[in-house]
Amino acid sequence: MLILGLILSLNSCQSEQVHWFEDLEDKKEISSKKEKNAEIDKCLAYINRFPEDSIRNIQILKKTIINSLKSEDEELTYKLILLSLKNYPEIINDKEIEQLTFHFYQSYLKELETTNWIKGIIITKWNEKEKSSFLQFYANQIKKELPDITAFHKSKQLLSMAKIHSLLFPKSENSPLFLWKSYEIMCLTGNSKEALNILDLILIRHKDWIQIENVKKEKRKIIKLKTRNKNLQKDWLPFEEPDKNHAPVS
Repeated sequence: MLILGLILSLNSCQSEQVHWFEDLEDKKEISSKKEKNAEIDKCLAYINRFPEDSIRNIQILKKTIINSLKSEDEELTYKLILLSLKNYPEIINDKEIEQLTFHFYQSYLKELETTNWIKGIIITKWNEKEKSSFLQFYANQIKKELPDITAFHKSKQLLSMAKIHSLLFPKSENSPLFLWKSYEIMCLTGNSKEALNILDLILIRHKDWIQIENVKKEKRKIIKLKTRNKNLQKDWLPFEEPDKNHAPVS
């Protein structure tokens, strides 16, 4: 009886999955932006519902990325590429996705260094020493150029490089280290919100890192500083314009 129940349950799950996929395979012409967004939502819902179906999900993500790029939706394309790398890092081995990713980072985001970084760690397969040298050299360049405005754009590239490495190599000792380097840069550029986000990312994804206690300490320090600044703003009394009709005190 138990075996029969399991078989029925399995058949039910398979039928549901087939129904979902047939809905995705609907060949009707999609033209409006609203319809395209609805189609993307369906794709993401399938991936979320059946995460173990990696081969099909990679194909779905590939199709969705291509469509979002054709629609010139840069923000969505960026999010989809990062989602793909996070859930299925092997997607970058697909030649079309590889070229599309390089094209997107170089032509749309204008992040040449990030493109070189992805090429280095994926195609050329830099070893740990080469990766460390590249990131450290770039970090030092940014520090030298501060407070030049171009350094702020470059600091975002450094963070992007660190996040991509963390996605593709979550167990690498360099992943939390690269994030920490980008955290230092964010502090120098005064971006406390992003700095806090990086610390949270290290705490969530790299909780076994040897320097994790320092990360916790830094987070407490930033929160304490933000709370203090907020309280100072509350206590501060705004300057009041004098009443023009009121005689000055002699």
